[in-house]
Amino acid sequence: MAEIPRETSGATDEKTVTILHLSDIQFGVNHRFGRLGLGAKDESFDTLLRRVTDDLDVLRKAKVPNPDIVALTGDLAEWGLKKEYDDVLGFCRGLAAHLGHGVERVLVVPGNHDINRNKCLGYFANCAGDDETPKEPWWPKWEPFAQFFDTLYGGKYSFTQEQPWTLYELPDLQTVVAGLNSTMRESHKEQEAPDPKKPNVPESIFGHYGWLGESQLEWFRRQLEAYEAKEWLRIGLVHHNAIRGPVGDDHNLRDVDLLRDRLGELLNALLHGHTHHGRIEWLAGTLPVVSTGSASVVAKERPEEIPNQYQIIQVHRHGLHRWGRQYVPHERKWVGDNRISTKGDKWEDHQRCKHQRCSATFGGRERQASLKLDNGGDDDSGDPYGRARLEPARDDLLAQVIEICKVRDEGGRVEVRRVRNPGP
Repeated sequence: MAEIPRETSGATDEKTVTILHLSDIQFGVNHRFGRLGLGAKDESFDTLLRRVTDDLDVLRKAKVPNPDIVALTGDLAEWGLKKEYDDVLGFCRGLAAHLGHGVERVLVVPGNHDINRNKCLGYFANCAGDDETPKEPWWPKWEPFAQFFDTLYGGKYSFTQEQPWTLYELPDLQTVVAGLNSTMRESHKEQEAPDPKKPNVPESIFGHYGWLGESQLEWFRRQLEAYEAKEWLRIGLVHHNAIRGPVGDDHNLRDVDLLRDRLGELLNALLHGHTHHGRIEWLAGTLPVVSTGSASVVAKERPEEIPNQYQIIQVHRHGLHRWGRQYVPHERKWVGDNRISTKGDKWEDHQRCKHQRCSATFGGRERQASLKLDNGGDDDSGDPYGRARLEPARDDLLAQVIEICKVRDEGGRVEVRRVRNPGP
């Protein structure tokens, strides 16, 4: 476990947006904090809020940037109960206050544990009593989540029966966040066997897996195109795995291909939880997909080898800088999580990628390549092979190659040579 250095390598003079990413906090029966029985005044120490805010204070002294945004990527509650959401509400408000932000900077999306299956069952029963077909996506399952949502934001953002998802606009950061709802097909029901009378329907819509749907994705596509035109940073939040791994199907987002098609080129980064593992992967080779493990679920509900985790992600013009944290129960504190680095030797990691069309967020227009082409002459006025300034258009192949080289090695020098009459 790495100790915190005096300074981290994430400091930068450029404009950045920093995100505190927590997931699967699962207030309820499987929430790990508040179980030590410390008694009296010591009880206030054993809460997720206290443990995280104490750690944020330690990181601030180590010059890790203060988060601008908090992203909670689903499974806020255990069974979608009102009492559980009361605890979530206190956590969100306390975290925002500690960071010096309003609650509009604490952004949430639902996960599979945020579904109230009893309310969903009751809805199906009421429909059966009225001889009606339950209407997908079965809104009552989200009612406790929606009540928590409305109480938290007080009308600032919306999560409605007509559009059970959220667009978070943050004008002071010139950032927009797509709060995707991957629980559209979650219900109380298990997957049903295929109906032989309906051979064109390959699988049941029921079961426990991630699903967004074309209606939601098309809605977000239209919204994000407007922010792309304004050159704002565009972040996506979703609960289920966007990259399939060696796990059961209930962990995955089944219509990820449609997500990639509709939003893959509009988003600058996608954050998710559910997998109980912190890593960075790439969708279609260009979109960084960042996951984090559960911040506070008990050990029996997560992989044995993966501790409780959270991350801080700093987004800048040329990539992502991440700091990983893991909880050590016997020390009652968070420490650096070396799993975040490729070699497993550091609790911070930097990944280069070019965040396209974000100049409003990061300041100024994207710097165009400026190169001297020199064959020894001093006058470029009439000599196509003399000294010249190259200002390529965005779609020019040479410009793209130059830009990639600069991103890979900011201190490097790119030299372009033109050969006159090269011959056969």
